[in-house]
Amino acid sequence: MMNYLKEIKIKGKTMRFPIYFPDATRAVVRSLDNEDLKETGIEGMILNPYHLMSIPGVKIIKKFGGVKKYMNWPGFAISDSGGWQLLSLIYKDKSFGKITDDGVVFFKGSKGERKNYYFSPEKSIRIQMDLGTDIIICLDDCPGKDAGKKQVEISTQRTIDWAKRCKIEYLKQIKKRKLSLKDRPLILAVVQGGQYKNLRKKCADELL
Repeated sequence: MMNYLKEIKIKGKTMRFPIYFPDATRAVVRSLDNEDLKETGIEGMILNPYHLMSIPGVKIIKKFGGVKKYMNWPGFAISDSGGWQLLSLIYKDKSFGKITDDGVVFFKGSKGERKNYYFSPEKSIRIQMDLGTDIIICLDDCPGKDAGKKQVEISTQRTIDWAKRCKIEYLKQIKKRKLSLKDRPLILAVVQGGQYKNLRKKCADELL
């Protein structure tokens, strides 16, 4: 029997660690249906708000009563912040968008179509709250593995600043939506700093 390192309560359900969440970027795990996932004992999935904002759109998911009802999934769901797209799209190809201290502008949709999307820390939180996931993630600036120290310093500070804004918006949304402690999602932040241990420590300390 596995000895769990820790467990937490989220929306009245117990999540035990260690835990594995497969990638369900567009609210589906490729080549598998939910029955397959249930049989393997998978307890949750991780979704991407940038792609879901693009297709099918947050309004459609809200009409279903949240992404878990949209997916017909009874387990846990984590929504990524959209920060990964800074690395996988914009830092690899500048034609995909622009990153500033204020936020991110994507010049293309998730299928590559020309369409502008403005993505700020505040908007990331609002979208994730609309999706109705159990854990939401603060928007972070994830630099490429070849980024120099100056760029990593910028990304680290930006991640810290964005996390502060995310927490403020998170608390606003809790109040606006009248969410009790039992009903609200958990909010987590991502440590940046690349290969520089001092920057990673600074980022972790500031996020705490």
